[in-house]
Amino acid sequence: MILSGETDYEIFTEMNKIVDYYDMRTEEDSMNEWLTYSKRNDGIYYNVEDDNDRQYTVSGELIIDGLAIHQEKSGIWTIDHIPTAVMMTNMPSYETARNLAEYMSKLIRWGEREVVDLFCETTDFKEHLSMAKKAVLNKQTIPEVPERLSYKLEFFYIQNEKTDFHRFNKAIDQLMGMTGLDVFKRQVLKMIYSLVGREKNSDNIRQNKPNIHMAFMGPAGTGKTEMARIMSDIFASLGYLDKGHLVEVDRSQLVAEHIGKTAPKVKKAVSKALGGTLFIDEAYSLVGDEQDFGPEAIATLIKEMEDHKGEFMVILAGYQADMEKLINSNEGFRSRIKQHFHFYDYTPEQVAVIIQNILVDKGYICPDDVKKEITRAIKGQAKQGKVDGNARMAQILQKR
Repeated sequence: MILSGETDYEIFTEMNKIVDYYDMRTEEDSMNEWLTYSKRNDGIYYNVEDDNDRQYTVSGELIIDGLAIHQEKSGIWTIDHIPTAVMMTNMPSYETARNLAEYMSKLIRWGEREVVDLFCETTDFKEHLSMAKKAVLNKQTIPEVPERLSYKLEFFYIQNEKTDFHRFNKAIDQLMGMTGLDVFKRQVLKMIYSLVGREKNSDNIRQNKPNIHMAFMGPAGTGKTEMARIMSDIFASLGYLDKGHLVEVDRSQLVAEHIGKTAPKVKKAVSKALGGTLFIDEAYSLVGDEQDFGPEAIATLIKEMEDHKGEFMVILAGYQADMEKLINSNEGFRSRIKQHFHFYDYTPEQVAVIIQNILVDKGYICPDDVKKEITRAIKGQAKQGKVDGNARMAQILQKR
């Protein structure tokens, strides 16, 4: 292809720079098993082999492994995903196309076929790409990547044969759609960054399986059970859990009243949770006293966590002070449960939003005057800026 305003000499000088910079190989020694390149009089062509062994050709200027730009006969410039031959967007000139493509190249690793799922399934990416395109055209600063999209971009640095972007995308949307929980959401993103770091260094550093057990600390009704489901989905979608289902238990389902019955109950619960998550609500109640079998339940659970390391996730949940006391008093929990997530009381305004969302999900229409009335009613229930029961109160009130 002839680049607008450039001679053939200038074209191939630029192309050779790209070939040298990205260390591109010949067709016999390709950069990826699905990609070879050939140089013709009208530019560089990328010969791609898809999952069904079909061959197709993408022409253009390589920006980064997997991303290229080229000019259509109409004169517009397109930004293309080479592994899938999907046209991501178009720009009116070479300069604007290259500027936008260079920005896109910094967002994600484009050399994998599955990256196109980000474009096809994620509204967040399409919206951000549209804003970035507008900024480039108007020579303005491109807006920062929104938090929700940040999670999804990181996924492709972890991606392997076990990962599932569709499930991950859905789980992140559920997480970000939860009212409040800003601290929790930031902790989840930090955790994902940590997992990405592990994957990036997996070839250089010998590592054990990541410790994914965690504790949820906070008052009742703050979304701990729902967050446990979402976290289980996230870890399954990242390939760290085989199934990602949630098994929810409390003390009564783990501690027996007779000698020899507690250990089998714990093992049964763990067996159900293998491949997913064992969520223990009010976990501090396992401690009990010298007259019951709570300590036996704890000892059995810790042994199961060691015997089935990497096969399931344990989430202990309860009030912060009680949970800290439980974990700090037990070396087995202290050494295995490294991730502590903190939950806080919802504000009356947040409880009102939760009620509104519940009603909308049920098919009710909530105009502004109704929303104001709901907020007024919740504030009337609040004491010292808190609503007793948090989101549990929302469930009760929306039934009235």
